[in-house]
Amino acid sequence: MYDVLLGKQRGLVFPVMCNGGVVIDYGDNIPSQNLQVTGSDTSSANTENVHIGYGLWANEGSFTLESIITPYDINGYGEISSATQPTIASNKKIMPSNTHESPNTNYQSERYLPIANRLGHEMTIFSNYDSTDTVRFWFGLVNSTLHNENQPAEYKLRARMRLNNVTQTFDSPICIQPSYLRRYKFNTNNLDTFNEDGMGGFQSIGAIASHSGTVFTADSEDFTITNLFNGGRLEVFYRSEFDFISLGRVTANSVDEITTNGSFSGTLASGSELFIRSYAEPTYINDTFHTACVFNSTNNSITFYINGNKLFSDKHAETTTFTFAPNDCKIGQAFSHKGYNTATINKQFMGEIHEMSMMDITRKNFVGTFNLLPNYENTLFYYRFEEVDL
Repeated sequence: MYDVLLGKQRGLVFPVMCNGGVVIDYGDNIPSQNLQVTGSDTSSANTENVHIGYGLWANEGSFTLESIITPYDINGYGEISSATQPTIASNKKIMPSNTHESPNTNYQSERYLPIANRLGHEMTIFSNYDSTDTVRFWFGLVNSTLHNENQPAEYKLRARMRLNNVTQTFDSPICIQPSYLRRYKFNTNNLDTFNEDGMGGFQSIGAIASHSGTVFTADSEDFTITNLFNGGRLEVFYRSEFDFISLGRVTANSVDEITTNGSFSGTLASGSELFIRSYAEPTYINDTFHTACVFNSTNNSITFYINGNKLFSDKHAETTTFTFAPNDCKIGQAFSHKGYNTATINKQFMGEIHEMSMMDITRKNFVGTFNLLPNYENTLFYYRFEEVDL
Protein backbone atom coordinates (compact mmCIF):
# COMPACT_ATOMS: atom_id res chain seq x y z
CA MET A 1 0.00 0.00 0.00
CA TYR A 2 1.19 3.51 -0.82
CA ASP A 3 0.16 6.84 0.69
CA VAL A 4 -0.15 9.61 -1.87
CA LEU A 5 0.20 13.04 -0.25
CA LEU A 6 -0.78 16.19 -2.13
CA GLY A 7 -0.27 19.79 -1.12
CA LYS A 8 2.39 22.28 -0.23
CA GLN A 9 5.68 20.91 1.07
CA ARG A 10 6.18 22.44 4.46
CA GLY A 11 9.21 22.77 6.64
CA LEU A 12 11.00 24.52 9.46
CA VAL A 13 10.88 28.20 8.43
CA PHE A 14 13.65 30.70 9.16
CA PRO A 15 12.20 34.05 7.96
CA VAL A 16 14.41 36.80 6.58
CA MET A 17 15.81 38.90 9.44
CA CYS A 18 15.25 36.13 11.99
CA ASN A 19 17.43 35.06 14.89
CA GLY A 20 16.77 31.44 15.71
CA GLY A 21 17.81 27.85 15.39
CA VAL A 22 17.17 24.34 16.62
CA VAL A 23 19.44 22.92 19.32
CA ILE A 24 20.28 19.22 19.46
CA ASP A 25 21.09 19.29 23.15
CA TYR A 26 24.11 17.25 24.20
CA GLY A 27 23.05 17.06 27.85
CA ASP A 28 19.56 15.81 26.98
CA ASN A 29 20.85 13.06 24.71
CA ILE A 30 23.92 11.71 26.51
CA PRO A 31 23.56 9.53 29.63
CA SER A 32 26.28 9.53 32.26
CA GLN A 33 27.31 7.38 35.22
CA ASN A 34 29.73 7.56 38.14
CA LEU A 35 32.75 5.29 37.69
CA GLN A 36 35.56 4.46 40.11
CA VAL A 37 38.78 6.28 39.32
CA THR A 38 41.20 3.89 41.09
CA GLY A 39 41.19 0.78 43.28
CA SER A 40 38.16 -0.49 45.17
CA ASP A 41 37.29 2.75 46.95
CA THR A 42 33.62 3.44 46.07
CA SER A 43 33.32 6.73 47.91
CA SER A 44 32.21 9.80 45.99
CA ALA A 45 35.72 11.21 46.28
CA ASN A 46 37.03 8.37 44.14
CA THR A 47 34.41 8.46 41.41
CA GLU A 48 34.13 10.44 38.20
CA ASN A 49 31.01 11.32 36.22
CA VAL A 50 31.59 9.84 32.77
CA HIS A 51 29.48 10.52 29.69
CA ILE A 52 28.41 7.46 27.74
CA GLY A 53 28.75 8.01 24.00
CA TYR A 54 25.51 7.84 22.05
CA GLY A 55 24.28 8.69 18.57
CA LEU A 56 26.33 11.09 16.49
CA TRP A 57 28.58 11.89 19.50
CA ALA A 58 29.65 8.23 19.61
CA ASN A 59 30.37 8.08 15.90
CA GLU A 60 34.01 7.89 14.88
CA GLY A 61 34.98 8.55 11.29
CA SER A 62 32.72 8.54 8.25
CA PHE A 63 29.27 10.09 8.02
CA THR A 64 26.74 11.38 5.49
CA LEU A 65 24.73 14.52 6.27
CA GLU A 66 21.68 15.09 4.07
CA SER A 67 19.10 17.85 4.03
CA ILE A 68 16.28 19.16 1.88
CA ILE A 69 16.21 22.95 1.96
CA THR A 70 14.69 26.05 0.37
CA PRO A 71 17.02 29.06 0.67
CA TYR A 72 15.67 32.60 0.62
CA ASP A 73 17.27 35.55 -1.18
CA ILE A 74 19.38 37.55 1.28
CA ASN A 75 20.60 40.11 -1.29
CA GLY A 76 17.32 41.84 -2.01
CA TYR A 77 16.79 44.32 -4.82
CA GLY A 78 19.50 46.91 -4.31
CA GLU A 79 20.42 50.00 -6.30
CA ILE A 80 23.93 51.02 -7.28
CA SER A 81 23.69 52.62 -10.74
CA SER A 82 21.81 55.82 -11.58
CA ALA A 83 19.05 53.93 -13.38
CA THR A 84 15.58 53.81 -11.88
CA GLN A 85 15.06 50.34 -10.55
CA PRO A 86 11.78 48.52 -11.23
CA THR A 87 9.16 48.41 -8.52
CA ILE A 88 9.26 44.99 -6.90
CA ALA A 89 6.36 43.51 -4.98
CA SER A 90 7.22 42.75 -1.36
CA ASN A 91 8.05 39.12 -0.72
CA LYS A 92 8.61 37.53 2.68
CA LYS A 93 11.28 35.31 1.13
CA ILE A 94 13.42 38.21 -0.15
CA MET A 95 15.48 40.48 2.11
CA PRO A 96 14.62 44.20 1.92
CA SER A 97 17.39 46.41 0.57
CA ASN A 98 18.23 50.08 0.28
CA THR A 99 20.73 51.97 -1.88
CA HIS A 100 24.03 50.10 -1.96
CA GLU A 101 26.37 53.03 -2.30
CA SER A 102 24.93 55.04 0.58
CA PRO A 103 23.61 52.55 3.16
CA ASN A 104 21.18 53.96 5.68
CA THR A 105 21.64 52.33 9.06
CA ASN A 106 18.15 53.45 10.05
CA TYR A 107 16.75 50.64 7.94
CA GLN A 108 15.98 47.59 10.05
CA SER A 109 17.31 45.29 7.31
CA GLU A 110 20.58 47.24 7.21
CA ARG A 111 21.01 47.03 10.96
CA TYR A 112 20.22 43.33 10.90
CA LEU A 113 22.61 42.45 8.05
CA PRO A 114 24.45 45.28 6.23
CA ILE A 115 24.60 44.84 2.47
CA ALA A 116 28.39 44.56 2.52
CA ASN A 117 28.03 41.56 4.85
CA ARG A 118 25.29 39.91 2.80
CA LEU A 119 27.63 39.38 -0.15
CA GLY A 120 29.68 36.75 1.68
CA HIS A 121 27.14 35.69 4.29
CA GLU A 122 27.26 32.10 5.53
CA MET A 123 23.98 30.31 6.28
CA THR A 124 24.17 27.38 8.68
CA ILE A 125 22.46 24.12 7.86
CA PHE A 126 24.19 22.09 10.60
CA SER A 127 26.94 22.98 13.05
CA ASN A 128 28.94 21.49 15.92
CA TYR A 129 31.33 23.62 18.00
CA ASP A 130 33.22 22.69 21.15
CA SER A 131 32.87 24.39 24.54
CA THR A 132 35.34 27.12 23.51
CA ASP A 133 33.27 27.99 20.39
CA THR A 134 35.88 26.41 18.14
CA VAL A 135 34.34 24.75 15.10
CA ARG A 136 34.46 20.97 14.89
CA PHE A 137 32.13 20.64 11.90
CA TRP A 138 30.03 23.23 10.05
CA PHE A 139 27.99 22.81 6.88
CA GLY A 140 25.86 25.34 5.05
CA LEU A 141 25.53 27.83 2.21
CA VAL A 142 27.63 30.89 1.39
CA ASN A 143 26.47 33.80 -0.76
CA SER A 144 28.96 34.37 -3.58
CA THR A 145 27.79 37.57 -5.30
CA LEU A 146 29.65 40.87 -5.76
CA HIS A 147 26.67 43.26 -5.65
CA ASN A 148 22.89 43.24 -5.34
CA GLU A 149 21.54 45.40 -8.18
CA ASN A 150 19.49 43.03 -10.32
CA GLN A 151 21.50 40.29 -8.63
CA PRO A 152 19.83 37.90 -6.18
CA ALA A 153 22.05 35.79 -3.96
CA GLU A 154 23.95 32.87 -5.50
CA TYR A 155 24.96 30.06 -3.19
CA LYS A 156 27.84 27.64 -2.87
CA LEU A 157 27.98 24.72 -0.46
CA ARG A 158 30.62 25.18 2.23
CA ALA A 159 31.96 22.92 5.00
CA ARG A 160 34.48 23.44 7.77
CA MET A 161 36.07 20.52 9.57
CA ARG A 162 38.64 20.47 12.36
CA LEU A 163 41.03 17.54 12.59
CA ASN A 164 44.09 17.41 14.83
CA ASN A 165 43.56 21.10 15.73
CA VAL A 166 43.64 22.10 12.05
CA THR A 167 40.51 23.72 10.59
CA GLN A 168 40.02 23.46 6.84
CA THR A 169 37.31 25.07 4.69
CA PHE A 170 35.83 23.42 1.59
CA ASP A 171 33.83 25.33 -1.06
CA SER A 172 31.85 23.98 -3.99
CA PRO A 173 31.16 25.85 -7.22
CA ILE A 174 27.98 27.95 -7.27
CA CYS A 175 25.07 25.50 -7.31
CA ILE A 176 21.94 27.48 -6.37
CA GLN A 177 21.35 30.39 -8.74
CA PRO A 178 18.59 32.78 -9.76
CA SER A 179 16.96 32.57 -13.17
CA TYR A 180 18.63 34.93 -15.63
CA LEU A 181 16.36 34.17 -18.58
CA ARG A 182 12.66 34.51 -19.31
CA ARG A 183 10.41 34.04 -22.31
CA TYR A 184 11.33 36.59 -24.96
CA LYS A 185 8.88 39.44 -25.60
CA PHE A 186 9.28 41.35 -28.84
CA ASN A 187 9.87 45.07 -29.01
CA THR A 188 11.90 47.17 -31.40
CA ASN A 189 14.75 47.63 -28.93
CA ASN A 190 15.55 44.02 -28.11
CA LEU A 191 15.85 42.15 -31.40
CA ASP A 192 19.37 41.02 -30.52
CA THR A 193 18.82 39.97 -26.92
CA PHE A 194 17.29 36.49 -27.14
CA ASN A 195 18.95 33.09 -27.43
CA GLU A 196 18.25 30.08 -29.64
CA ASP A 197 15.55 28.88 -27.24
CA GLY A 198 13.66 32.14 -27.54
CA MET A 199 14.65 33.22 -24.04
CA GLY A 200 15.68 36.79 -23.28
CA GLY A 201 17.76 38.12 -20.42
CA PHE A 202 20.12 40.77 -21.78
CA GLN A 203 19.95 44.42 -22.75
CA SER A 204 22.20 46.33 -25.11
CA ILE A 205 24.28 49.21 -23.79
CA GLY A 206 25.46 50.27 -27.24
CA ALA A 207 27.76 49.35 -30.12
CA ILE A 208 31.52 49.75 -30.35
CA ALA A 209 33.56 51.54 -33.00
CA SER A 210 36.75 49.76 -31.95
CA HIS A 211 38.55 48.22 -29.02
CA SER A 212 42.07 47.73 -27.74
CA GLY A 213 42.19 44.65 -25.56
CA THR A 214 39.59 45.25 -22.88
CA VAL A 215 39.05 48.96 -23.58
CA PHE A 216 35.95 49.39 -25.76
CA THR A 217 35.23 52.67 -27.57
CA ALA A 218 31.66 53.65 -28.47
CA ASP A 219 30.55 54.33 -32.03
CA SER A 220 28.78 57.56 -33.01
CA GLU A 221 25.96 56.64 -30.62
CA ASP A 222 27.16 56.91 -27.01
CA PHE A 223 27.08 54.00 -24.60
CA THR A 224 24.04 53.93 -22.31
CA ILE A 225 25.69 54.09 -18.91
CA THR A 226 22.74 54.65 -16.58
CA ASN A 227 22.77 50.93 -15.70
CA LEU A 228 26.56 50.70 -15.32
CA PHE A 229 28.75 50.89 -12.24
CA ASN A 230 32.43 50.30 -11.60
CA GLY A 231 34.44 48.30 -9.11
CA GLY A 232 34.80 45.10 -11.12
CA ARG A 233 31.31 43.92 -10.13
CA LEU A 234 29.07 44.28 -13.22
CA GLU A 235 29.59 41.73 -16.00
CA VAL A 236 29.56 42.78 -19.69
CA PHE A 237 28.92 40.43 -22.64
CA TYR A 238 29.15 40.32 -26.41
CA ARG A 239 27.05 38.15 -28.68
CA SER A 240 28.39 35.37 -30.90
CA GLU A 241 25.47 33.93 -32.85
CA PHE A 242 23.07 32.92 -30.04
CA ASP A 243 25.67 32.83 -27.26
CA PHE A 244 26.42 35.70 -24.89
CA ILE A 245 30.10 35.58 -23.92
CA SER A 246 31.57 37.43 -20.97
CA LEU A 247 34.11 40.22 -21.54
CA GLY A 248 34.78 40.60 -17.82
CA ARG A 249 33.49 43.12 -15.31
CA VAL A 250 33.36 46.91 -15.63
CA THR A 251 36.23 48.74 -13.95
CA ALA A 252 35.67 52.16 -15.62
CA ASN A 253 32.93 53.60 -17.82
CA SER A 254 31.85 56.73 -19.64
CA VAL A 255 29.57 57.43 -22.59
CA ASP A 256 32.64 57.12 -24.84
CA GLU A 257 34.57 54.21 -23.34
CA ILE A 258 34.19 51.10 -21.19
CA THR A 259 37.06 49.20 -19.57
CA THR A 260 36.74 45.67 -18.19
CA ASN A 261 38.94 43.43 -16.07
CA GLY A 262 38.60 40.48 -18.45
CA SER A 263 41.26 38.77 -20.52
CA PHE A 264 39.59 39.12 -23.92
CA SER A 265 42.18 38.77 -26.68
CA GLY A 266 39.95 38.31 -29.71
CA THR A 267 38.66 40.87 -32.17
CA LEU A 268 35.20 42.40 -32.25
CA ALA A 269 34.06 44.03 -35.47
CA SER A 270 33.04 47.66 -35.53
CA GLY A 271 29.33 47.84 -34.77
CA SER A 272 29.37 44.87 -32.35
CA GLU A 273 27.03 45.45 -29.46
CA LEU A 274 27.79 45.08 -25.77
CA PHE A 275 25.23 43.73 -23.30
CA ILE A 276 24.50 43.47 -19.60
CA ARG A 277 21.97 41.22 -17.89
CA SER A 278 18.48 42.68 -17.87
CA TYR A 279 16.67 40.18 -15.69
CA ALA A 280 17.32 38.09 -12.62
CA GLU A 281 14.75 36.41 -10.41
CA PRO A 282 15.42 34.23 -7.32
CA THR A 283 13.19 31.37 -8.44
CA TYR A 284 14.95 29.09 -5.95
CA ILE A 285 12.88 30.62 -3.12
CA ASN A 286 9.99 28.49 -4.36
CA ASP A 287 12.01 25.32 -4.97
CA THR A 288 13.63 22.59 -2.89
CA PHE A 289 17.22 21.34 -3.04
CA HIS A 290 18.71 18.12 -1.77
CA THR A 291 22.16 18.74 -0.30
CA ALA A 292 24.60 16.15 1.01
CA CYS A 293 27.99 16.37 2.67
CA VAL A 294 29.88 13.07 2.84
CA PHE A 295 32.97 12.57 4.97
CA ASN A 296 35.01 9.45 4.18
CA SER A 297 37.46 8.60 6.94
CA THR A 298 39.35 6.17 4.70
CA ASN A 299 41.03 9.06 2.89
CA ASN A 300 39.63 11.99 4.93
CA SER A 301 37.75 13.33 1.93
CA ILE A 302 34.80 15.73 1.91
CA THR A 303 32.34 15.35 -0.98
CA PHE A 304 29.33 17.56 -1.77
CA TYR A 305 26.22 16.54 -3.69
CA ILE A 306 23.36 18.72 -4.95
CA ASN A 307 20.11 17.05 -6.00
CA GLY A 308 21.91 13.71 -6.11
CA ASN A 309 24.71 14.91 -8.39
CA LYS A 310 28.34 15.00 -7.27
CA LEU A 311 29.46 18.60 -7.13
CA PHE A 312 32.82 18.78 -5.37
CA SER A 313 35.41 16.65 -3.57
CA ASP A 314 38.62 17.39 -1.68
CA LYS A 315 40.67 15.98 1.19
CA HIS A 316 41.51 17.28 4.63
CA ALA A 317 45.25 17.66 5.14
CA GLU A 318 45.14 15.86 8.51
CA THR A 319 44.58 12.13 8.96
CA THR A 320 43.41 11.70 12.56
CA THR A 321 40.01 10.18 13.35
CA PHE A 322 37.13 12.63 13.31
CA THR A 323 34.65 12.82 16.18
CA PHE A 324 31.99 15.41 16.96
CA ALA A 325 32.67 17.69 19.90
CA PRO A 326 30.85 16.70 23.12
CA ASN A 327 28.69 19.79 22.91
CA ASP A 328 25.36 20.92 21.45
CA CYS A 329 24.73 20.70 17.71
CA LYS A 330 22.63 23.36 16.00
CA ILE A 331 20.41 23.56 12.95
CA GLY A 332 19.86 26.94 11.27
CA GLN A 333 22.52 28.92 13.11
CA ALA A 334 25.92 28.40 14.68
CA PHE A 335 25.47 30.82 17.60
CA SER A 336 22.61 32.78 19.17
CA HIS A 337 24.03 36.24 19.82
CA LYS A 338 21.58 39.14 19.92
CA GLY A 339 21.81 42.71 18.70
CA TYR A 340 23.05 44.74 15.73
CA ASN A 341 24.58 42.74 12.88
CA THR A 342 24.67 39.47 14.80
CA ALA A 343 23.29 37.54 11.82
CA THR A 344 26.86 37.45 10.47
CA ILE A 345 28.31 36.07 13.71
CA ASN A 346 25.44 33.63 14.12
CA LYS A 347 25.77 32.46 10.51
CA GLN A 348 21.99 32.65 10.40
CA PHE A 349 20.12 30.52 7.88
CA MET A 350 17.17 32.16 6.13
CA GLY A 351 14.86 29.82 4.30
CA GLU A 352 13.16 26.50 4.97
CA ILE A 353 14.57 23.18 6.12
CA HIS A 354 12.23 20.32 5.30
CA GLU A 355 14.20 17.25 6.36
CA MET A 356 17.63 16.41 7.72
CA SER A 357 19.43 13.17 8.49
CA MET A 358 22.86 11.84 9.32
CA MET A 359 24.17 8.30 8.82
CA ASP A 360 27.39 6.66 9.98
CA ILE A 361 28.31 5.51 6.46
CA THR A 362 29.46 7.15 3.25
CA ARG A 363 26.88 7.43 0.53
CA LYS A 364 27.45 7.90 -3.21
CA ASN A 365 23.98 7.26 -4.59
CA PHE A 366 20.87 9.07 -3.41
CA VAL A 367 17.65 7.34 -4.34
CA GLY A 368 15.41 10.11 -3.03
CA THR A 369 16.12 13.79 -3.52
CA PHE A 370 12.63 15.06 -2.70
CA ASN A 371 12.45 13.05 0.52
CA LEU A 372 15.26 11.55 2.58
CA LEU A 373 15.59 7.78 2.82
CA PRO A 374 18.24 7.02 5.46
CA ASN A 375 18.99 3.39 6.34
CA TYR A 376 17.49 2.70 9.75
CA GLU A 377 20.44 0.73 11.12
CA ASN A 378 22.94 3.43 10.10
CA THR A 379 20.91 6.48 11.12
CA LEU A 380 22.46 8.81 13.70
CA PHE A 381 19.50 11.18 13.54
CA TYR A 382 16.56 11.96 11.27
CA TYR A 383 14.33 15.04 11.50
CA ARG A 384 11.25 15.62 9.42
CA PHE A 385 9.70 19.05 9.81
CA GLU A 386 6.53 18.41 7.81
CA GLU A 387 4.23 16.75 10.33
CA VAL A 388 1.43 19.22 9.49
CA ASP A 389 0.99 17.45 6.12
CA LEU A 390 0.14 14.24 7.93
